[in-house]
Amino acid sequence: MNSTYIVDISELLRGEIGKKQQFSFVLPNNFSEQSVFIDGKFFGDITYLGEELLIDFSTDEFTNKETCVRCLTECSRITSIDHASESYSLSDSDKNPFNLLSKKDTDESQTFLDLEPLLSQEIGLSFRTHPLCLEDCVGLCPECGTNQNLKYCGCSPKKSPNAFDTLKEQFNSKL
Repeated sequence: MNSTYIVDISELLRGEIGKKQQFSFVLPNNFSEQSVFIDGKFFGDITYLGEELLIDFSTDEFTNKETCVRCLTECSRITSIDHASESYSLSDSDKNPFNLLSKKDTDESQTFLDLEPLLSQEIGLSFRTHPLCLEDCVGLCPECGTNQNLKYCGCSPKKSPNAFDTLKEQFNSKL
């Protein structure tokens, strides 16, 4: 168990159904190559539901480093995980997307939950699928590759053939 996000849930599992255990971790400045936290926290609670655990968590704001899909420059966006939930079955491990549960080799009475896979998944889901550095990003010149947000290159745009022109011709010829 090398993860930083390990919670000892031994007491929780010995408690009554509905019992909650809170957790809080300070996030490192570089959680991954794409995400940077600045004195952020990963926090939430784990609820014991008998055969399942319910894990609710959030994070403070963090910065995602992304690459603009139009001009290929690195850009960043501040975001947070406002609320995420995951249920974890204690009785049927096939229902669990992650193997979070582990026992210490020396003491079978202690049970730990590693929350890093959940955090990693949620951070991955916070990335945009079509990141832009600016809403009106012009992108790269298709002729010379100049970033047109920084300078106008003066290349005359070549008219590229429209893929639907051929289809339109075939449709019109059948009429």
